[in-house]
Amino acid sequence: MQSTIKTTNRKDIIANSANDLFLEADANGTIIFAEGDGHLLNTVDVRMLVLSNLFQLINVPDLSQLQACFATLSPGDRATFDDMSFAPSGRRITVQRCQNNQAIYRLAFADLTCHTIMKDQQIDEHLVRAFRSAIASPELKAARQPIVCTQTGQLRHYEILARFPFEGSPYPMIVAAERRGIISELDCIMLDAACQRMSHPTGHNLKLAVNISGQSIQKTDIAAELNRIVQAYEFDKRQLILEITESSEMHDIDTAANAVELLKRSNVKIVLDDFGAGAASFGYLRALNVDGVKFDGCFLNGQVSNERNTALMRAISSMCRELGMSVVGERVENEFDRQTLLNAGVMLAQGFHFGRPEIDPTFFANRKHKQQAA
Repeated sequence: MQSTIKTTNRKDIIANSANDLFLEADANGTIIFAEGDGHLLNTVDVRMLVLSNLFQLINVPDLSQLQACFATLSPGDRATFDDMSFAPSGRRITVQRCQNNQAIYRLAFADLTCHTIMKDQQIDEHLVRAFRSAIASPELKAARQPIVCTQTGQLRHYEILARFPFEGSPYPMIVAAERRGIISELDCIMLDAACQRMSHPTGHNLKLAVNISGQSIQKTDIAAELNRIVQAYEFDKRQLILEITESSEMHDIDTAANAVELLKRSNVKIVLDDFGAGAASFGYLRALNVDGVKFDGCFLNGQVSNERNTALMRAISSMCRELGMSVVGERVENEFDRQTLLNAGVMLAQGFHFGRPEIDPTFFANRKHKQQAA
């Protein structure tokens, strides 16, 4: 047994089927080795897994499927199955019985979003359910991250970011929601929260930016709903910025252009987010009467000078200034990034160098109270 624990290259036998969590267990399910991301077994501290019983720890609806692997696998054979009950995105479990020590089983656990099967209908269904559960939860929170003057560090405004009520990135759920055409549900919730916060007596001096999916802005009914939310609250609309994200490609540019004009008539500012990340950025800039652009973080790398990226940002910044548009650089991680933006003439910046997103407990306070009362 001890020689097995000391064996190197344990993961080779799993053939890279997963990198998130790797276990070795004996025939009784007792874990004798563990490394990786412990949250995939509902625990954070991987060290605590050793000498724990796998069958008692794991939460699989049909535990017999896993137990059957231990009972029926021949030496060297493997079995893989997906556990869709594991929030937020499901997990894949691979079990292999060792060839050279038949009493040992090696297991690999992976977040399903790490695999190409992410686009499968079953997983999309699961991600959509997780998305809707998250945005309906009273534990949904909003974080705000500062956007500052690149040269002085003086605060200009905050971007409001959704924080879902579980660990891990919400990105897979966002992508699934966009594919399903329901991302506007989150857009409306976040916009309503921002407008409500700005209309409060303590929020009159706040200037906030809210992300709006490109998918939402090209639907007439959703654009009308966004405008209705803005009009429902009393505050200086010039203090509100809507950042149109490019994670979802816009196909109906004419409708999107009309939506931009509708919102701008309320004095709301419109910015193209993720500029330069997609193939259509310049097309959007030409077609949409926006007030600014935010460079995607791919233009900065934090350590090595990239003259091509700097030259591109400098040229685009110059063009935007000529058009009377603001320019923001994001993912500013250090002083090198800040200097790169200054050299490119980018006067506004966002990133960990200036401040990390921090939860603002004043958001959703009324929403939580209403849900508890209901």
